[in-house]
Amino acid sequence: MDFKLNRGGMPQVPPQMPVVLMVPGFGMAFLGLLLIYNPDLIAYIVGGILVVLGGLLFLAGLRMKRMLG
Repeated sequence: MDFKLNRGGMPQVPPQMPVVLMVPGFGMAFLGLLLIYNPDLIAYIVGGILVVLGGLLFLAGLRMKRMLG
């Protein structure tokens, strides 16, 4: 990404930056509201994150094994 500085000033903000900030912000606020109304939901969220991370590590290991022969 090329940042063009105007006479040593601040770099210009990319046009997609507000959406990049608003979408995760809305998602986090929505998740926070869900957790306020249903505290047991945190167990499913943590479990889901661990399943996804474990799957990614497993797939990375398979790809590395294939690369090494």
